[in-house]
Amino acid sequence: MSCFFRFLIFGVLFLATSSQAQVIDVDGDGKVGPQEAIAVSKQWHQSASKSDNNHDHLGQTWSLNNNQLIIYGSSPSSALWLNNSNGMGMQAVSEGAGSYSAYFRSMEGPGILVHAADDSRPDIELGGSVAANDNGVLSSDWDDSDSDLVLISNDTLELRLDNDNNNNSSFFRIRNGGMISICELSESGDMNITGQYLSTLKTTHVDHPLDPSGKFLNHFSVDSPEVLNIYSGNVVLDDKGEAVVELPEYFEAYNSDYRYHLTCVGGYAPVYVAEEIQDGHFRIGGGKSGLKVSWEVTGVRKDPSIKADSTCVEEAKQGDEKGRFLAPEAYSQPQEKSLWVDNLP
Repeated sequence: MSCFFRFLIFGVLFLATSSQAQVIDVDGDGKVGPQEAIAVSKQWHQSASKSDNNHDHLGQTWSLNNNQLIIYGSSPSSALWLNNSNGMGMQAVSEGAGSYSAYFRSMEGPGILVHAADDSRPDIELGGSVAANDNGVLSSDWDDSDSDLVLISNDTLELRLDNDNNNNSSFFRIRNGGMISICELSESGDMNITGQYLSTLKTTHVDHPLDPSGKFLNHFSVDSPEVLNIYSGNVVLDDKGEAVVELPEYFEAYNSDYRYHLTCVGGYAPVYVAEEIQDGHFRIGGGKSGLKVSWEVTGVRKDPSIKADSTCVEEAKQGDEKGRFLAPEAYSQPQEKSLWVDNLP
């Protein structure tokens, strides 16, 4: 082979090789090799430049110029390892409107695994935007109208309110799509729900007043197919065997369809309701002077809030609800028959 062809082949090989990558001396020691070189694709259309001469760190500034930096390959641990002994390990900033600062995707398993130093520090700290006193916001995909947000725990799921204990008015709050608060739980344990509270059993659970350190005391609510208010008290009949019972000022605005119950205490007399409720009171008659009478009045709520709510005593199950149960175990049915099985996100 002539010298001309040898030179031509060598030149082509040299140009082909040099056009694919540039080998950069990372730490400035004059040595390059597989252990410390970075291959920079010509697609970047930019050369790498060191920001300064301090070689205690990487000290490189890269300009993307509308092309990505891609690191790929196979590693039993991680493809990229960042270790900073002072400050943040990694910072990602996006200046494009609607763009993510960082995007992580796993083909198998969780997307991100995060560990803090210990349980005294959060694994993830949300600071909102760069504005001062901004809120940390956790959201599902805003662009997917069917996107759910699911929190999974193998044990306890705990929410801490007012962790720095700087006020006494912190709330766990749920808002609907109109940003209206529909549920609030205060740090003192008070709950407010704007809507119906559904439960198979409502229980009062307190320390037993006769043995508070050794027992609990449970009392259970009285249910009704109507939304009722109950008012009660005791009166002593006057010289005429009568008594006027005063009710709260709001009684007639809040109630309708009144029901009365009268019971004599310590004696008997044919007591009766001589005058029904009007102007905030009713009158008892037919008794004896000095006789004690216990009274009870029940009213059906009629305020605007209850009128706005739909109250149905017997409600037919719809669609997939049919054949399923709120409490399948109470009817000797398997958990697969639970009403909530198919409602999981």
